[in-house]
Amino acid sequence: MELFEPVLVPSAERVKAAFRFSDAGGTGEINEEHLVELFKILDPNFPLCGLRRLLLSRFCSSDNRKIRYDSFLEYVLVSSGSVKHGSIGGHIECDVLRRRLESLGKTCSLEVAPGDVLQVGSKKKTPSLLDMQAETEPPLPQQTLVFVNMVKTSLDHFQDVAAASKALFAAGLVPVPHLPAARFKCPEDLQATLTLLAKSDASNLLILGGNDLEEQVAAGTCAYAHGVKDLLASELASLKQSGITTVALAGHPDGHPALGSNVEATLRVLVEKARLLLASGMNVAVVSQFCFDARKLVKWLKRTRTALKKLAVEIAEHSPIRCGVTFRIGLPGPTPRQKLERIASICEVPSLFLSSVFDFLDADRDGFVSLTELEDSLEKVKIARRGSKLHSLYVKHAGADGLLGRDEFSQLLVDDVVQSELPSRPASKEAPGDRTAQGPSSFVDGGGGGSSSEAVWPEDSVLSLAAYCEHENVVPGDVSLHFFPFGGLAKTFELTSQLSKGTWPLLSA
Repeated sequence: MELFEPVLVPSAERVKAAFRFSDAGGTGEINEEHLVELFKILDPNFPLCGLRRLLLSRFCSSDNRKIRYDSFLEYVLVSSGSVKHGSIGGHIECDVLRRRLESLGKTCSLEVAPGDVLQVGSKKKTPSLLDMQAETEPPLPQQTLVFVNMVKTSLDHFQDVAAASKALFAAGLVPVPHLPAARFKCPEDLQATLTLLAKSDASNLLILGGNDLEEQVAAGTCAYAHGVKDLLASELASLKQSGITTVALAGHPDGHPALGSNVEATLRVLVEKARLLLASGMNVAVVSQFCFDARKLVKWLKRTRTALKKLAVEIAEHSPIRCGVTFRIGLPGPTPRQKLERIASICEVPSLFLSSVFDFLDADRDGFVSLTELEDSLEKVKIARRGSKLHSLYVKHAGADGLLGRDEFSQLLVDDVVQSELPSRPASKEAPGDRTAQGPSSFVDGGGGGSSSEAVWPEDSVLSLAAYCEHENVVPGDVSLHFFPFGGLAKTFELTSQLSKGTWPLLSA
């Protein structure tokens, strides 16, 4: 063994010589005992750190538990830095992931209240969105989609929505007014509202049931008893005549509360709404409720994209008009923790991973997730892989120190979702109407304020979505980020600026 000086970064030639020395029988394979000796030959301090078992499960033959030379070389080169981490084995390299993150930062959208745009009659002391856009470096690129919510119960509030939309359009932005079905006592009210919004240059709408749909239907003051489904079924012609080309629909990664939070049942309802729009020649955008569980979010996105892409192809076979389906993934902007907890509770969004899945797993708070920490919480995180398959997945994404950084963990989550599926629980009976839990719009606060607790940034979700888009080769713009500025416009713009410039989130290398 004295023939081999310990080296920090062994070359491929040195690894080959050491492997042959350990492979006394010349079989081209070595067992676990010889593997330990091989590490000692290369470098007594070589970063083994608990990875022996993982290495074997990742690279060894399943029948005789031996490892071949080429498999061992792959691990050594990645671990030592002789090749870029991730250039072998399917892990996304940092510069590739960074470019995807920057792209997401440049194509995001956000929701505002009418008062955040014009501040007419408002007592807020913070700048309006238009004031910010007039600065030397405006926070939003031209043609950014800005969703204008409608949370008041009076039809007159649409005047404010229309005024804000018109101002946004004049500033070079794309307004997307909200249209809650619960607001309309009769079709004539809807037609008058569509005419008003058309004058504000809105060609996109987000059609919702409305937080008080159940109450309005029970009181006999809503013309659309089943909410969005009824409105679309009867008013598509009016929408098109008003110049609407794209209709956004709400998506629910955690499942709709009216459907027992069952994701499969919720997806079927979404697909039927999308079917009506696509068949009529209109584009569909799915804007999701916020979700704190990064794995669940990616799993929902994968399944929903697959279902709607299949639907679009099916409809295209019988129609000369080609319509598109895009996704805008709802995320809270930086928000004080206590405020975000309260919003999640009211909106019926599970908050176990409110800080992040990564922080939940990182029990010792060292900024990394170990295999043990991951295995201890498999059921809560819902990782599909088990045993040797999990070990293989872990080694594929872990750094040279045998640990997962935040971005490496996000890639592991995406890999697990893309390559495996957990069986879904049986669908609950679909509700007859569109009962809605409290939506996020009521809490959109351009001025911020409120709790002084530490702000929560959606780091896990952003990293996981970027990894998913890169893994699936998603065309930029097909999947975008959509922010609810619960903690204020200024904090949300701080996030989007750092994201588009590549300074947030931090990557492991």
